Amino acid sequence: MRRAVQCLVAVLALAVGAASWASARTAGGAEPAGAAGTEDTVSVAGARCGPASARTLAADARARVYSLQGSVYGCAGPGHRYRLGGVGNCISAHRVDPVTVAGVLAAYGLTSCGVDLGTTSVIVRRLSDGRRLVDDGANSLPLGAESYQSVDSLVLRADGDVAWIAVGSSIVGHTRVVEVHVQDGTGNHLLDSGAAVRTGSLRLRGVKLTWLHGRKLHSATLR
Repeated sequence: MRRAVQCLVAVLALAVGAASWASARTAGGAEPAGAAGTEDTVSVAGARCGPASARTLAADARARVYSLQGSVYGCAGPGHRYRLGGVGNCISAHRVDPVTVAGVLAAYGLTSCGVDLGTTSVIVRRLSDGRRLVDDGANSLPLGAESYQSVDSLVLRADGDVAWIAVGSSIVGHTRVVEVHVQDGTGNHLLDSGAAVRTGSLRLRGVKLTWLHGRKLHSATLR
């Protein structure tokens, strides 16, 4: 009898723990450690700014990015919010995806597209005053006509250093280019490229950046 009671208690504890994790992930828009985010960690608590009913896309202790009625906003403290772009279709609009925050900074991909062309920029914006600190094209290598760009991985440090993996493709040229970029205190650098780069593998711990090219782990140090 005692053994049965102990087993029942253990099962209930696991169920409560799983429910708490799922609830926190939904409320804070967080991902497990190791997913693309700020230095392998995404805050669950988040800054207390913006409407509570809005969907949180990324949150840190000092800043929050959320979607509301088709638009994406960022805030760092009550009373101020900045429109970053929109959600959904990128035709004749600017779609925000992906997005991450660190300190009072937000980094995000901003995509606009037409019938046969899509371009993406990587933006770093300070949410305390709305100032853009970085505005770089996602890809730097030529893609050809009727091309489309996207950012598949994005990481950010609170000092403004940002890194990303971008994918560019051309329907006419039948090309697909994957690039690993970093923008730090020394400028924008292309660290790696090639179809074998794993687009979701970018990680940041402190100043060490890592990603996979095929099965090989590559790394770089932010400066």
